[in-house]
Amino acid sequence: MLGLFRRWSSDRVFALTTHSPIFLDSQHADTYLLRRSGGESSIEKAESGLGDVLAALGVRSSDVLSAERILLVEGPSDRDVLAAWFPELLEDPRNVVIIGQGGRNARFAGMLDEWIRAADRVERPILYLRDRDELDDDAVTKLRSVPAVHVLERREIENYLLNPETLAVYFAELGKQWDPAPIAHALRQAAGDLRRTVIIKSVVARLDVVRLVDDRERSRLVKRVQTAGDPVEAVLTRVPDRQKLEGQIRQAWLEVEAAIGARWEIDWVTLAPGEEILRAVFQEFLGRGYRKTTDAGGLARCLATPPAEISEVIGGFLGERRLPRTQ
Repeated sequence: MLGLFRRWSSDRVFALTTHSPIFLDSQHADTYLLRRSGGESSIEKAESGLGDVLAALGVRSSDVLSAERILLVEGPSDRDVLAAWFPELLEDPRNVVIIGQGGRNARFAGMLDEWIRAADRVERPILYLRDRDELDDDAVTKLRSVPAVHVLERREIENYLLNPETLAVYFAELGKQWDPAPIAHALRQAAGDLRRTVIIKSVVARLDVVRLVDDRERSRLVKRVQTAGDPVEAVLTRVPDRQKLEGQIRQAWLEVEAAIGARWEIDWVTLAPGEEILRAVFQEFLGRGYRKTTDAGGLARCLATPPAEISEVIGGFLGERRLPRTQ
């Protein structure tokens, strides 16, 4: 019901009276508190927070202001896309979508899941939806071994929006009529121009993080250090050899270039950076760049059916076998 009122309120105003604390969990409406005392009633806006309102209703904050499911995404545009595809995800106050501030933080999702399970006495599913980016197969396998993480099959959420028909519909909404055929050609051309970018980023992603002093080495130093020269020597031995590192980079370039070359014709829509492709296509057909804050959600709404992969993931997260098809 709350979701319906939110949709209907886009072009009209509703005033709702209720004893239900569920509506208090909505941040899309002004909340007022009606008090009765001595045969008189007074009404005031709850501007100082919901504490007074909850107390008046006899409800604890934890009863209504704690989500049952936590979905983490990399950025606001990811949330906008999911809201367009699965409006019930955000309309249900039992769910919360949190900005995870980038894909690197996905590695902490399993730890967060364990902490919350230890703190709560109820089941609270957690899922981090992470872009694939330039992760190699080993890194993807490691992340996917964590039940609280799903790594996208494609490079990023924008890669699921690289559909000529969808773009044609969205451009028409913005007042520009284009046939899908030239849009498809532009998508392919923009991706081809980014092929070397994909290779470079993939090679860089293969480089190991160099830790000059880890916890184990720190313990060893404490036991054996006598002079300033001891830690200097210990740290310098961990500095990568320039010639060896150069060889590793050159070898990685050859391997990545061959691997991407073998897959490119079939998988360019998966490998190329979707946001940069959209930036080039928007510039060509609209005369402006791609705006994540508005265009991502708009494009997602124009896609007839959400991608099967993401529908399955979100459906499992919500505990449903199949989600209703978005219109």
